[in-house]
Amino acid sequence: MKMKLITSKENKEFKYLSKLYKYFGKKDKVIIEGLRLCSLWLDNYGLPEKIIINNDHIHNQQITNIINNKNIKNILLINNQLMNILINSKGTYNKDIIFIVNKPKPEFLGNRIDDNCVILENIQDPGNVGNIIRTCAAVGIKKIFLNDKCATPWSSKVLKSSQGAHFFIDIYENSDLNNIINILNIPLISTSLIKNSMNLYDTKLPKICAWLFGNEGNGISHEMNLKANLIISIKHNNIDSLNVTSAAAICLFEHRRQFYLYNK
Repeated sequence: MKMKLITSKENKEFKYLSKLYKYFGKKDKVIIEGLRLCSLWLDNYGLPEKIIINNDHIHNQQITNIINNKNIKNILLINNQLMNILINSKGTYNKDIIFIVNKPKPEFLGNRIDDNCVILENIQDPGNVGNIIRTCAAVGIKKIFLNDKCATPWSSKVLKSSQGAHFFIDIYENSDLNNIINILNIPLISTSLIKNSMNLYDTKLPKICAWLFGNEGNGISHEMNLKANLIISIKHNNIDSLNVTSAAAICLFEHRRQFYLYNK
């Protein structure tokens, strides 16, 4: 196993990495940061295209186990200072290991959707997108669709918020939501506080459905609400509305609870 040491930000390889970070998650290459996420990547997808290791962590046993794999060909060593420049970090914070990988391709959709899924419209905060992906993985949802106004799902902040949930879900980014809704072979449930919405806890939910969640400030657009078979609201006290991440978690786990309740 051969490792290449990089000591200057003028190095050609370092400039290439910096360029990848500039377009983090928006191109075909994806950056996986940190030992936990890198280990999950190995378990689910296999070897990365390139490994970058913080030289300060080279003797970490888990990292040693990774780089001892004889099939790994491309390993770069950089010091903590360069790592911080790369990830635009300040102070003592550092990453131990980074993978450069090809962005996973979601399963081919075909002309109909028959499985439980989630649709996100204009959700712009990376933390919200990441946490919703994480909740989807927790309840067993395998498909999530995001339109082009949503935060980039493979960005660093979204990956960090999801804690590896990306690796268990097909993520369809930049989706045309009208096209997605047109091929649904299941009911579409919208979550909204509009007047004719139904209380989540008074409603028997369909066994299989698509859940639609909308923008942090404006909610789901009127156009999308018109396409819903059912509009659900979560009754609450004292505040105007719930954060979309909280609303998604409540709805998805209530759906899961009802599924187990009615299928005992």
